[in-house]
Amino acid sequence: SLDCNEACRASKTADAFLLMVLGAITAGLLFTILQRRAEKKKKDLGTAVGDATFIVVDSKNKEQDLDELRVQLLTLTNEVESINRENESSLEEIERQQQDINDLKHQLQQLSETNS
Repeated sequence: SLDCNEACRASKTADAFLLMVLGAITAGLLFTILQRRAEKKKKDLGTAVGDATFIVVDSKNKEQDLDELRVQLLTLTNEVESINRENESSLEEIERQQQDINDLKHQLQQLSETNS
């Protein structure tokens, strides 16, 4: 009966040891899985940060391009307004010349009537 008690104790000790080994293996596997997930999330986060940085830089470049286009548009608008003012002046000059021509025609007609 003493051998049976010792055998039972030895069996329980062996079972406890096996449970400890299995627990250690399980903990190791779980740690490895969690570590890989953490590395993947870290990599994904790095990619997301890289993408966000690219988007911010691209947005700033586009904003600068837009500012340059605004300046060009303002310059062109000023040029068009200047040309329009010149055209209005030219049109006024043409109208004055046309009036002078009409006046001369009228004078010529009067002279012609006077001579006949």
